[in-house]
Amino acid sequence: MREEAEAVPEEAQRGWRDRIVLLSNAAGALLRTRLAILREEIALKAAFAAKAFVAVAIAVAAGAGALLLFAALLAAIFASLLKSVVLGILAAFVLYGLIAVAAAALGWKALTRVKPLEFRATEEELRRDWEAVRAATAPPPPVVVAGSAPETFEEDSGLEERFRAGAE
Repeated sequence: MREEAEAVPEEAQRGWRDRIVLLSNAAGALLRTRLAILREEIALKAAFAAKAFVAVAIAVAAGAGALLLFAALLAAIFASLLKSVVLGILAAFVLYGLIAVAAAALGWKALTRVKPLEFRATEEELRRDWEAVRAATAPPPPVVVAGSAPETFEEDSGLEERFRAGAE
């Protein structure tokens, strides 16, 4: 008889160990899944950011290269058209400035698509996880035994009151 009494706590203890192991394994798998989703979203944002930075680099290179390589040619053409060297050089700079501004605007437009603090899929999955945890930790419905009134708890009673009521 005594051996049976000692065997039950070992089984109960083993059951709790198994539960804890299962819980930790499930939590680890869930965390790995959420991290994979986060990595995928970060990779997508990195692709948008890379495109934007490439566009800005092209804009800078085009602006600088155009000013260095074609400034003299256009300045000469404008100077002959406007009959003034100073006005010809000024017109060439204005033209290249407009090209640089257009390229910078395209780069800025690409950068606005990058939202560094917005992770929709990860946020939704974490919300679903939180709802599942809240549902799992909600107090069980009261058990009604034939001939007795069910125990009712006030909705705003805390965990301590529920714990004390269960211990009595």
